[in-house]
Amino acid sequence: MASAAAAAPPVTPAVLAQLHDADLAKLPPDQQQVHIFQWLRTLERQVADAEAPALKAAQPETEKRFVHVLTQHKPMRPVRELLARCWTTLYARGDARGLHDAVSLCQAQLRAASAKDAKKDAPLQPRLYVQHSPASARLVKG
Repeated sequence: MASAAAAAPPVTPAVLAQLHDADLAKLPPDQQQVHIFQWLRTLERQVADAEAPALKAAQPETEKRFVHVLTQHKPMRPVRELLARCWTTLYARGDARGLHDAVSLCQAQLRAASAKDAKKDAPLQPRLYVQHSPASARLVKG
């Protein structure tokens, strides 16, 4: 059993670098979403299995990549849900100091998207709720 835990690859800059923007730009939008989803799925497993010191060392770069995915690639619902699970696991197992900044950024993104769409007469303020249970987490626009 110990060899199975030791065989889990750590979160490394090489894994984070698998999401190359130049390569993504060459793909059609639907395949970009698939590539991002696969990258997040691999990262989710590695974050769950990583040792705490290695995870904390890779956390700043991981957070930057998550923010980049959220702001630059307009992720679809499955990608957003997986991104939320990865973020939840990262903050649960790593350092939670950046949690407030991440939630604020997500709220700002929702406000910006709503401002573009809200050229109508509805002056609603979007809110972001992080729904988290031990089994799942997701970002919900409310």
